[in-house]
Amino acid sequence: MRQLIDVAMLAACAASVALGVGLAGSALAGPEEDARKHREAMRTATQSHVNAERSQRRIDRSEQKSQTLREQFLTTTLQTEKLKVYTKQLETLLSKQDEKKAEIARQMEAVQEVERDVLPLLQEMIDTLADFVSLDLPFKADERVERIENLRQTLNDPDQAVATKYRKVLEAWQKEIDYGETIGAWRQELLLGVDSRTVDFLHIGRLGLFYQSLDGKESGQWNPQSQRWEPLSGAYSPAIRRGIRMAREQAAPDLLELPMPAPQLAGGAS
Repeated sequence: MRQLIDVAMLAACAASVALGVGLAGSALAGPEEDARKHREAMRTATQSHVNAERSQRRIDRSEQKSQTLREQFLTTTLQTEKLKVYTKQLETLLSKQDEKKAEIARQMEAVQEVERDVLPLLQEMIDTLADFVSLDLPFKADERVERIENLRQTLNDPDQAVATKYRKVLEAWQKEIDYGETIGAWRQELLLGVDSRTVDFLHIGRLGLFYQSLDGKESGQWNPQSQRWEPLSGAYSPAIRRGIRMAREQAAPDLLELPMPAPQLAGGAS
């Protein structure tokens, strides 16, 4: 800014000098010549002043442009620093993501190893359960067979997670265990020879399986040795009827006097 003021002062001094020279020369010349020289000196001084103002404006514009450039430089520098910090944060985030992806890949590999080990085990558990049901008392046979078929379909379903398959197999086994610890009653069609009728069934754990006609006049028991239904004496009808009501929670638990088959040893020996 000091340089700008100096330029203006130099221009003013030059005009004053020119004016002084003109006045000094007027003492040696005539009035007309003096007037002409005076006018020329004034024009020179005026032009010098105008030129100084123009130069000052150019300098002001240059200074303003320099200030703008400095501000832009500072803004750009600040943005650059922010971008450096952001880039560093992104690099850290990408590094953590890479570590996470590597961990997920290791977990997936471990899951695949578990699947290779667990799926054959589940298949064996389903096959064993199917054999168990086929050798057990034939109560709720349709329901139990359907449950096993559903397990086979689930095991072969690629959309089902291994954990889901494992859970369903365990649930099926737990259901079979519960059958042996409870009594149950249900109504269903019974085929005896060529005759079919609707009866009430009663299973006492896995100890005995009975049926009774809806009018209560006919009762029977499943013989696991002969694998067929055998009629029972009417003396057992009240106990079977009471057992059915107990299974349906229509009567309080009580002792039931019912015939039970003799226990069987492995290999079929009695």
